[in-house]
Amino acid sequence: MIYQPKHFRVEEFVSSTFFAKYGARSIMALDDRMIKTADVIREYFGKPVQINTWASGGDRRWSGLRDPSCTIGAGNSQHRYGRALDMLIEGIPAAEVRAEILANQECFIYITRMEDRVSWLHIDCAPINHAGIYLFRQ
Repeated sequence: MIYQPKHFRVEEFVSSTFFAKYGARSIMALDDRMIKTADVIREYFGKPVQINTWASGGDRRWSGLRDPSCTIGAGNSQHRYGRALDMLIEGIPAAEVRAEILANQECFIYITRMEDRVSWLHIDCAPINHAGIYLFRQ
């Protein structure tokens, strides 16, 4: 059974073009671990979280699943497999969020990697051979 997010709408995880084509079924293109982790982050920090905002008039549209029409990011990005999210947590700088997640990794069991030194929180569940959360830089 597909995990249904508690704090997010499907549109927040996919682009407008993907949602226009698949609607609510878009959720099936995402890794359940990322959807669950989005809910955990929302509950842990107790603040609103932005992923994609296109459905509410915002400009964020490639922060979740990046479908074939997307021309940004690496061709093998975990975003293209539904295994990555870029997030903004209201009122908390991304560096502080990363530090908190690293200090409390047991609360974020599906995160395998985070991008370091960016102004947003990039999390993914890439299959890696590494204990704990791996910080990477582009």
